[in-house]
Amino acid sequence: MNSLSLSGFAAPWFFLYLGIVGLAVGAYIVIQRTRSRRVLRFANTALLEQVAAGRKPRRWRHLPAALLVAALALLTTAMAGPTHDVRVPRNRAVVMLVIDVSESMAATDVTPSRIEAARQAGKHFADLLTAGINLGLVKFSSGATLLVAPPPTMSR
Repeated sequence: MNSLSLSGFAAPWFFLYLGIVGLAVGAYIVIQRTRSRRVLRFANTALLEQVAAGRKPRRWRHLPAALLVAALALLTTAMAGPTHDVRVPRNRAVVMLVIDVSESMAATDVTPSRIEAARQAGKHFADLLTAGINLGLVKFSSGATLLVAPPPTMSR
């Protein structure tokens, strides 16, 4: 059984207006109960019995008031702003390939050079990536520079 929580609403303080709706319901009930007494206080009972012989008040007369109360309760709930987080798994990722282009990469201890070996390894890495991965490229030496920005991912 779930407990009642207001954490799923953007502005839960709007539910304070339900107190006003409750007061309106209470006022309607009080008015309906005192209605017959008020009518009998100023009416000629003999004449009233002839005019309204056998007629009972129908329950349908309460329908507009009930619809108004339901509409006010729904309006209060809507103003409170119900929210619901839905987690949608996505097979998306952003990978940034960072390559050193400083003077040390010109060394020839790796054939033909370090920078050429890094370029070939980066190309091989990019060829192996799946379609769900967005790739970007950054070079750095004394500072970093974005060479290729990854394509934007769709949020929903």
